Amino acid sequence: MEQQELRKGNLVEYHSRYFKIERLSGDFAKIKSIDNKINLLAKIKKLIPIKLTTEIILSFGLSEKDENIFSKEDNSFAILRENDCLYHFIFHFRLYYVHQIQNLHYVQNGKELQINSKLFPNP
Repeated sequence: MEQQELRKGNLVEYHSRYFKIERLSGDFAKIKSIDNKINLLAKIKKLIPIKLTTEIILSFGLSEKDENIFSKEDNSFAILRENDCLYHFIFHFRLYYVHQIQNLHYVQNGKELQINSKLFPNP
């Protein structure tokens, strides 16, 4: 991963565990496990993006409006599914990873997506 695609609050994987980014500095990120049990300083290049799934999208509070659209109840944020690919509804930006949907939602609404930590269990 690259620093410019990340920001505080993004979810990432590191050594088979799920973490939230606390701070970015140069080539390093201060990360905290989702269960708040582990704090680490990790090289950004070693962080792994978390692949988006339908279950994760639904856990962020989006509902499946029809077969091809996921949306917040107030329609403030929507994702389009086309040919098994996910896109931001307005910008038509292709989405692959959790941090991308987090960043787009924050830019569009100025708010963090709420995380369902049960979807990101750590061993």
